[in-house]
Amino acid sequence: WDLSRTAGGSSGGSAASVACGFAALELGSDIMGSIRIPAHFCGVCGHKPSYGLGHLHGHVSMPMGPANHRHLEPYATLKPPIRARTDPSFGHGLAVSGPIARCCADLEVAMRLLARPEPVMEQGGWSFSLPPARCTEPSTLRCAAWFDQPTAPTDRDCLALLD
Repeated sequence: WDLSRTAGGSSGGSAASVACGFAALELGSDIMGSIRIPAHFCGVCGHKPSYGLGHLHGHVSMPMGPANHRHLEPYATLKPPIRARTDPSFGHGLAVSGPIARCCADLEVAMRLLARPEPVMEQGGWSFSLPPARCTEPSTLRCAAWFDQPTAPTDRDCLALLD
């Protein structure tokens, strides 16, 4: 291990624990890369799910106390009423909770376990399921890249690596 380097991000400990074999699966939170960057730095896989697929219930304390199902009630019943709904357990519109694992297959298993509606919503009949992967062989995928934007030129060393 190189102690001069960082695991990066707020979920760095989670990514490092998976990389070291301390855990097969960890959870992280992500607004701007806190799952994906540490996973990359540690050589493991991280997934920032779409907003609402993995809830942050119990992850952080709210200013008025820990998050609980009271925050899931229709907003008009809350005192004081709230104007906009975000994840009921965290007040940021981009924050999500997602898995960090050893491989993409483990991420898929984790998402099948974690991607459930909040319990109160589930009692009301709300549900969803994940479709099977459309591609299981990454080498068959194609990627488009735009390298000649005048206002954001691509570094020549980066271009040389892609040739």
